[in-house]
Amino acid sequence: MTGGAGFIGSHLVDALITNGANICIFDNLTTGTLRNIRQWLNNPNLTFIKGNLLDPTELTKLKHNHYETIFHLAANPEVRVGSTNPNIHFQQNLVATHNLLEHACMCRITKEMRAEILPYNPARVSVFLMTAAPNQ
Repeated sequence: MTGGAGFIGSHLVDALITNGANICIFDNLTTGTLRNIRQWLNNPNLTFIKGNLLDPTELTKLKHNHYETIFHLAANPEVRVGSTNPNIHFQQNLVATHNLLEHACMCRITKEMRAEILPYNPARVSVFLMTAAPNQ
């Protein structure tokens, strides 16, 4: 899960770990914080990796052929900055997503990948959920 230490991501972590899932969080802690996931930091079902999606070499910290589902929640949450500096949104939202998808394909993390935009109401924030079939 990218962005797992952020507001939305940390609530998803709560739900998934409570239901017995094993989670790996990849987050640069720019806007997220370890305080959001502190109750899980010593849980054996959670792995936290500090990394930046804008640096493709940092994605090598992720295990190969280990993931079935990727929740991509990393993004620049400051909407207002887009009107003054749209390059920030381009880098942190589009380039970061591209780097994650490229890494997933390069490492053959999945055989197939599907991206869906799911509305998060009432704020109308969109997140990407990429589901994948594990390698056979």
